Amino acid sequence: MQFKSDTKNFADKKEAILGELHKVVPEGEWSEMDMGGGIGGSGFSLSVYGDSLEQIKPVVDQVVDLMNQDKAFEKVDTSLSKTYEQYTIVADQAKLSKYGLTAGQIAMALMPAREQPVLTTVKEDSKTYNVYVQADTAEYGTINDVIDTKLQSPLGVEVPVRDVTKVEKGESPNSIARENGKMVVTVSAEITEKDVAKVSSNLQKKVDGLEKPASVQVKFGGVTEQINETFTQLGLAMLAAIAIVYLVLVLTFGGGLAPFAIMFALPFAVMAASSLFGLPAKRSASPRSWVRLC
Repeated sequence: MQFKSDTKNFADKKEAILGELHKVVPEGEWSEMDMGGGIGGSGFSLSVYGDSLEQIKPVVDQVVDLMNQDKAFEKVDTSLSKTYEQYTIVADQAKLSKYGLTAGQIAMALMPAREQPVLTTVKEDSKTYNVYVQADTAEYGTINDVIDTKLQSPLGVEVPVRDVTKVEKGESPNSIARENGKMVVTVSAEITEKDVAKVSSNLQKKVDGLEKPASVQVKFGGVTEQINETFTQLGLAMLAAIAIVYLVLVLTFGGGLAPFAIMFALPFAVMAASSLFGLPAKRSASPRSWVRLC
């Protein structure tokens, strides 16, 4: 719902609408959505790039600690916050060789069937139909069910997966993002202070001082990125303005030396003008005389 900018008693109308919504849907909590954005917004984010999650995670943890210690940040979150348990089955080559097995046989035994083989074909009314055999797919409730799966050895012996492998328990992020061939983890937060640029700059100095692998890079985004882009565009605009003024002077004077001297002298002229007229006058002991400090 949107209101016109000149709506009277907007705060009262907002509270009334929220009250009515709560009556209709009492579950949960109704609140006003913050639509602030751009340079005036408080959204902050940075991205940590690396070759592997093992390299990135320690750096992300250090950055999160820095932000949690700073009262200017709140609601600090990362794309690694949501994780799930992950089990890695590591094949023991020595034990596999003992039974005449390979790591590929373990993968084939545990891999779910993706394609059903065609048993035969049937022709009817000039149409050909494939005949498949529906086989029961294996279902695993726990990791123990997985490693209890038996492999058929060429020696005629059934070998449980647990006898030729080692299980390593770990965690995996809910989602893995990549950008330009690099794995990336995003850290986001809200800035509580008005001077967003100062807060971002202070954090950037702390992050730059962290010890991190050479392959790990930290890039600031969100409001910080917008501010940097704005200043870059402002610098380009100033350079373009100087070039245009210089071109006009060249056309006016019919040469390039005089305009160059004028342009070069302008900063000194501004400094001199500030020195002459920037300081206030002080009154001397005599009521009719004034002294200006230069």
